[in-house]
Amino acid sequence: MSVAIRRILLMCMLLSLALQGCALPGAAGQKTTPGALGNAVETVAASTVQAALTREAGSVPAEATPAPDATSTPAPAGEEKPAATQTPAAQEPPMFIPFDNLRVAFIDTTRNLSVWSDDKGVIQVTNTNDVVALRVSPDGEQIAYVRAAPDQTNANLWVINRDGSAARPVFNQQQMAKMAPVTGALGIYPAQFEWIPGQNQLAVSTRGVMAGPGQIYSNNVVLVDLARKIVDGLLPPGKGGMFAFSPDGKKIAVTRPDGLDIANSDGKNRATLMVFPPINTASEYQYYPVPVWAVDSQSLTVAIPPEAPLNDASAMTMLWRVPADGRPPTRLTSVLTAPLVWPLIAPGGKMVAYLSSGKEPNGPMNVNVTGVDDGVIQNITNNGGSLAAWSADGKMLVFFEHKASAPLITAPGGKAAQLSSAVNVKAVVFSASGHAVILSQADKKWEIRIGTPGLESDVIASFPLNDVMPQIDTMR
Repeated sequence: MSVAIRRILLMCMLLSLALQGCALPGAAGQKTTPGALGNAVETVAASTVQAALTREAGSVPAEATPAPDATSTPAPAGEEKPAATQTPAAQEPPMFIPFDNLRVAFIDTTRNLSVWSDDKGVIQVTNTNDVVALRVSPDGEQIAYVRAAPDQTNANLWVINRDGSAARPVFNQQQMAKMAPVTGALGIYPAQFEWIPGQNQLAVSTRGVMAGPGQIYSNNVVLVDLARKIVDGLLPPGKGGMFAFSPDGKKIAVTRPDGLDIANSDGKNRATLMVFPPINTASEYQYYPVPVWAVDSQSLTVAIPPEAPLNDASAMTMLWRVPADGRPPTRLTSVLTAPLVWPLIAPGGKMVAYLSSGKEPNGPMNVNVTGVDDGVIQNITNNGGSLAAWSADGKMLVFFEHKASAPLITAPGGKAAQLSSAVNVKAVVFSASGHAVILSQADKKWEIRIGTPGLESDVIASFPLNDVMPQIDTMR
């Protein structure tokens, strides 16, 4: 019997018992927890922002349009609302989300790749003992994965069908080194490899693997049409960066440590829309802003932290909306984050979560959420530890409390509840359908769980602990 069927039967039993309980004198009321969650996004960087509209070579340069000066036209930062004064909003009980057509892929402690589906269970699809990274295609039918040594040298990019058939190489080490050589590198490794929305294509950028700390990014973008077996050098080394395709697959945002560009997905009509000083991360690593696209693909939201976060604890992180049509960006609001702790922008770019410094230097931090349009800050808790992810619709936040190992979920202004019964959680990934995929430890073993947030989760795989940390991914 499949996991979904067992879950549906369980829900029916619980519903029957609840209905009977309503007819009994003194039946206790049920506490409610937040509803379904979805996908996670990432964070952002840089400072004192200036926007300029330029064109790629071959077209007439446009006159630079500076963005509003952060010092002369401050945006409203909102007033923080203490958690004790907030009244949690009413929330609907979580509704079980069927596992129909869900795919979950994971790398186990033997460094092999497996795929779970509700109809077939777990299928191990590789036996090479060298898989180190993975990405599931949006339809769940293919998995892109990296094979490499534990130190990331001798990396090769592969694609395989979810049933284990048609494993084929995309790039080997020699091909990646030829595309974008890095002087002094021990090897070349995929810095990013992502599925382009709505297309059977992968976008890939590379970086050098160095002997010491730090990474040397090639700042390139290569497109691979898997069906036609065509490779297109979209942006050559030095002309690209970290990238994010719009939901409709028609635009690409490219970020560098000192700027942000938008172009058509074929690389044409590229314009530089933001320029800013690189962030001082107090390390060998450069920081690349990670923009979040609006659902309609018409704009994106990006956060630009201060240039030197450790030098001025009062310096604000600025939030900007960047139109996809080439118009200058608009400054939205600003937030005061803990130094070198980057905000987490929700999918759709409407909300942002961030950690602010607490009363004690190494004690709990404040978890805050703000709407980028109204700038109103809501304090979620003053016992925060870290941020995990937003739901796919950008309405619910997953976070860890200070020194806690079980994540909580909440809607801004609502009451936090436990994500699932899993404890000692190490990673959480959310599918576009709202399922939570959880990597946790229990009884000296790794467990991979799936479930509806706020309800019991099911273990789909487990394996003994060793020094290899498993990885998880799902359809996004």
